[in-house]
Amino acid sequence: MNSQNQYPRPPRWINKLLEWYCKPDQLEDLQGDLYELFCDRFESDNQFKANLGFLWDVIRSFRPGAIKSFTFFPDTIMLQNYFKIAFRNIQRNRTFTAINVMGLVVGLTASLFIFLWVNDEMSVNQFHKNGPQIHRVLSNMHLPTGEIATWTNVPFNLVKVLEEEYPDVDKTVLMTEVERKLFSVNGQKIRESGIVAGKDLFNVFSFSLLFGDAETVLSDPRSMAISEKTAEKYFGENWLEKAAGQTITLNNSLEYKITGVFEDIPEQSSLKFDFVTPMDEMISRQPWQEHWGNFNFQMYIQLVDGIGLKEANQKIENAIVKHYPSSEAYLKLQPFTDEYLYSEIENGEIVGGRIEYVRILSLVAVFLLIIASINFMNLSTAQSSRRAREIGIRKVVGATRSSLINQFMGESIILVCLSMILAVISVEFLLPFFNNLTGKNIEVDYASPAYWGSLLLLTFITGMLAGSYPSLFLSSFKVVNILKGTLKFDVREVFMRKGLVIFQFSLSILLIIATLVVYQQMNYMKGKKLGMEKENLIYMSMNDKMKNSFHTVRNELMQNPGVEAVCSSNQSPLAVYNSTTDPEWEGMTPDQKTPFSVIKTDENFVSTMKIQIKEGRNFSQEFSLDSNNFLINETAAKVMGLTDPLNKGLAVWGREGKIIGVMNDFHIGSLHSPIKPVILTFRPEDCWMLFVKTKSGQTESAISSLSKVHQEYNPEFPFEYQFVDQKYEQLYKSEMVISQLANIFAFIAMFIACLGLLGLATFTAERRSREISIRKVLGASVPELVVLLSGAFIRLVIVSVFISVPIGYFLMKNWLENFAYHTDLSVSLFIISGVMAIIIAWLTVSYQSIKAAILNPINSLRSE
Repeated sequence: MNSQNQYPRPPRWINKLLEWYCKPDQLEDLQGDLYELFCDRFESDNQFKANLGFLWDVIRSFRPGAIKSFTFFPDTIMLQNYFKIAFRNIQRNRTFTAINVMGLVVGLTASLFIFLWVNDEMSVNQFHKNGPQIHRVLSNMHLPTGEIATWTNVPFNLVKVLEEEYPDVDKTVLMTEVERKLFSVNGQKIRESGIVAGKDLFNVFSFSLLFGDAETVLSDPRSMAISEKTAEKYFGENWLEKAAGQTITLNNSLEYKITGVFEDIPEQSSLKFDFVTPMDEMISRQPWQEHWGNFNFQMYIQLVDGIGLKEANQKIENAIVKHYPSSEAYLKLQPFTDEYLYSEIENGEIVGGRIEYVRILSLVAVFLLIIASINFMNLSTAQSSRRAREIGIRKVVGATRSSLINQFMGESIILVCLSMILAVISVEFLLPFFNNLTGKNIEVDYASPAYWGSLLLLTFITGMLAGSYPSLFLSSFKVVNILKGTLKFDVREVFMRKGLVIFQFSLSILLIIATLVVYQQMNYMKGKKLGMEKENLIYMSMNDKMKNSFHTVRNELMQNPGVEAVCSSNQSPLAVYNSTTDPEWEGMTPDQKTPFSVIKTDENFVSTMKIQIKEGRNFSQEFSLDSNNFLINETAAKVMGLTDPLNKGLAVWGREGKIIGVMNDFHIGSLHSPIKPVILTFRPEDCWMLFVKTKSGQTESAISSLSKVHQEYNPEFPFEYQFVDQKYEQLYKSEMVISQLANIFAFIAMFIACLGLLGLATFTAERRSREISIRKVLGASVPELVVLLSGAFIRLVIVSVFISVPIGYFLMKNWLENFAYHTDLSVSLFIISGVMAIIIAWLTVSYQSIKAAILNPINSLRSE
């Protein structure tokens, strides 16, 4: 072979590469092999570089032991070639590239938002140093019906029992619900949110103290710890010099001394408050809290290191029963790190909670990425005929299937990288809107290696997912068929593409079904009859002066024509947190110990709330004995086992009286839970909440009257009021956020799917342009051509409808079972979902179909 005379020698860089990547004892022989291959096949240095990967594989087959095991150089060299080819294809196919990139950008942007939200949800309560040892104490109450009711509250006396009798319990913290109280400091009067808690609060939880000692900060009965932002609000930037030892008056009555300032509670905490006062001080003012039957406090315990959850549960289970034998409450521990995500409890077992939404949205993110990737797959394979010659020539000059697969995978990853960059930019611009929508304060930590690592991983996975099928499909073309011009697609490939479209639209229709069901359930909860009227109902708190003058206050308010009714209570009927097992009734057996919600009211409460009396009568000032009598709801009568409860004896908290009336059941909380047994007791002197029922359309006038009365009887406090219906809606804040997110993501899924359908329709119209022209010449009308071009796609969407409807029914039926009261799944809902998908798909493809059908056939047939 006279190769040395016919061709130039390989350039010096080839020999240099061999020195870097080959074993020294094989170097001379490899130089000879490479020289011969260079002379035999290639006439230029650039042609040699373009096929270096193939030549390297050949050398490896000649001398398998010559190449160093760690070398990856061929992939590095070919990467430059991949970039060139990728950008040439982008320029050559701008329309389809734009569709692919747009779909990927929208899908990746939505997925990134979901992953940010999921990460924020999963990080709640994870920052506490003692997190693994901290547990929430739950009370499982065994009901006469055989069911188990779970309370998140415990009796006050349990603290002393656990600390003294159970050595596995290291520390305990008892706390109340968050309550807004009036701060009076240096002439300022502002309501702040705070709690009453045990002295070990700052020892158990990682709420860092900037000033004060965790051991003693709450040891004094009149001590108080406030947050950093609260200290700055009242004492300025140099609060450290001014706040220590200062006195704060709460509700114009009790004075507390600032003994500590803690860092602002992190966003990732389920416990949020701006001040803390000692538990012992509150108990000294409310000794009735020490009754074992009053479950009014949240409790957290820190276990000794090395004590497992199962072991601890077994030891403390009977702590209440041991000291209060008539109780049916058994303790159960829940890890504090699980409290936020796993708050739903059924029949004594933790079954879920917000974790369900985390899982659902994570699945939605995967769906969106799959839908966007299917666009890429379908458009890449649909355009395969355009790249057939390129593939054939590459195979002729020696490209292996693996190198072609690497090339096409590289092209897909390059497009995904471009899309990811645009998605990251989109997230940065849209993040404030997303935070406002979800009620969060999510920030992207660009300095976090984990964040960038996650982006790279997501980019790689999406690139592999999007490029896997096209690379395998394109690299499988036969050279002979390509060069002869007889390339035909296998029936399996056509079915694969159709199957991807069906799968894509099935996922999109599932999201539409979920969106409609969630929306319908939200409307059901808002419109469901609660057994009382929550509309046009205002409430506010009263101080002692206003409480003592309540009858005068009520008379003044009733003079306003916009006021329909006025009453007082110690709790909002839609937010009753406290409960007790103290009630005992005539005919009660020991195994009937049951938790009841007790509401203290006046004689106008039932009429103001529009609660219907089923039997008996309401409270009345005309009956002096009503101060010891009670009203119960239907559920309470059932729990008591009383078929005729009127005039039956009932005792609550030491007061013995009779049941004078039975109310129709009404909800006292979220529709997630069934109706609870309720007892109303006539205790006007203990009522501190004022309720005003306004006439429709006259709310402003009623508020004006309420403001004047407040200024007269409660001038020390700022005028603040709330609407009961707005407070009720807050019970479903999570569901409302999920509903809004579901709407957005369902729209995005359908948008991405329709983008892919538009791309396929465009390509189909181009490929069949000559066929369409011939049909027009032979007399086909525009409507006939539109049906011909769009019919195949619509049939695929119809198949998707039949696949997604039964799956959607099963999934949403399970979701609705999380609510004790829920809407029914109607057939019309699924029909609407399917029709919407078909109409949207038809509108998408009909544009291209009409455009192709009205073209002048001469333009397509001119070259024939």
